[in-house]
Amino acid sequence: MTPEEFTAKLERAAETMRPRLQEDVAKIGEFTKKVIQEVIIGHEHTQWPPLAASTIERKQSGGWGEEGPLLRTGALRDSLEIELGPLWVIVSTSNPAAAPAEFGTSREPPRPFMRLGAEEALTYAIKVLKITALEPFVGYGNASDST
Repeated sequence: MTPEEFTAKLERAAETMRPRLQEDVAKIGEFTKKVIQEVIIGHEHTQWPPLAASTIERKQSGGWGEEGPLLRTGALRDSLEIELGPLWVIVSTSNPAAAPAEFGTSREPPRPFMRLGAEEALTYAIKVLKITALEPFVGYGNASDST
């Protein structure tokens, strides 16, 4: 492949890359939200201290059952929102219980559900973005590219 052919291939890739990256960013946001809602909230995690006996007792007496941390009514879980920009995504919540849960208080330890969600999503994001970024160059150096 000549430098001119490579430049042309790169220009074609750039034209198609932005819409694909926008799709990828949306997928990453949805994945992150789903992980937080289904895998993190309401489940114990090794990074978190176990619920105190008094908390478990309060949950049971309040009719909330024995569900795991951060799940009482489901309001926190259901409050997650996705804001999508041209090439960025924000998963957030305006629920007032989020900050005390994420960072802890003087009486409760932190249970960082948003940070755990972001960490879980990072591997997925790298995989998705790598495929999109490398796809135009798959086959570089093949006989089909040298004609």
